[in-house]
Amino acid sequence: VALVFGPERSGLTTDDLKLAHYRVSIPANPENTSLNLASAVQILSYELRKCHVANNDNHHDQSENTHCDGNIAQQQQNQQRELPTIAQTEGFYKTLGSVLEDAGVAHKDDPRQLMQKMRHLFARAEPDKVELNLLRGAFETIKRKLNTPSN
Repeated sequence: VALVFGPERSGLTTDDLKLAHYRVSIPANPENTSLNLASAVQILSYELRKCHVANNDNHHDQSENTHCDGNIAQQQQNQQRELPTIAQTEGFYKTLGSVLEDAGVAHKDDPRQLMQKMRHLFARAEPDKVELNLLRGAFETIKRKLNTPSN
């Protein structure tokens, strides 16, 4: 797990954001919507520490409504699943992008827009290694069918 912060002036690049599994947004005053980098780091560190303490506290009441409680079951489930590596995930996205382009689904002028939305969709779904391989295999088969001349 890593928290990645971009430069204070510009934030993360689109390429950086493509690699993120999750994104965090810190609510701010609408009249002053930006935080400096140090403040953002401090807030996220505090929230992570709060979750860590809550998840490791033997006396923690599971019914207590905190930001962390909804993630405990998900964390336990993820420990039992083998998640794909970044290289495997990027390979999947490369195959998916190629299939969408060959099928004419991706917009020729800006295929990145569709892929960015697809990345968000699959990041939310968080497929494990087996599921990602299943999807990639299916898309590889579709790609071969699309590129095979009809008789």
